[in-house]
Amino acid sequence: MFANDNKTFQEDAEKRKDSLGKVERLLKVIKSGMLTTINSEDELCSRPMMLQKFDAETGEVWFFTGKNTGKVFDIQRDSHVNIAFASPGASSFVSVNGAASIVDDANLKKDLWSPFLLAWFPEGLKDPNLTLLCVKVSSVEYWDSSSTFVQIAGFAKAVLTGEKYKLSKSEHDHIDLI
Repeated sequence: MFANDNKTFQEDAEKRKDSLGKVERLLKVIKSGMLTTINSEDELCSRPMMLQKFDAETGEVWFFTGKNTGKVFDIQRDSHVNIAFASPGASSFVSVNGAASIVDDANLKKDLWSPFLLAWFPEGLKDPNLTLLCVKVSSVEYWDSSSTFVQIAGFAKAVLTGEKYKLSKSEHDHIDLI
């Protein structure tokens, strides 16, 4: 009995690792997403963010932001957030749910820094307003139909069998990290 439980656990862990690897590959291409917070009026508030890093091993998503922004105040009030990433041309989409926190770590800022950030933070790493936003992912869901062959095969099967087109696991998955 325990051997089967252990095998199932290992299979689930392997599937989760594969799915998170897929998410990581998608986010290396998509790079920007809409961060949604809950503001002081309990309304959803979304704004674009440029992804700095998605760490599949730790389940963390990293962004740079200014300390004195509405999103920081929203997160300090309610840490629950969603980040929606989309690449409609490639038929790739990722939705991340988690708890956000503000992290002011000079070494981590240096590791994640990119010269492109000078457009928002002209003083670079010396900018006193510069901070990191970390989202500890609780769940992530993706849709990816970028493989034309997989998509055509799925559509053809649906047409030939008269059944509704269904996304395969390689095209869609939901992963709970917590």
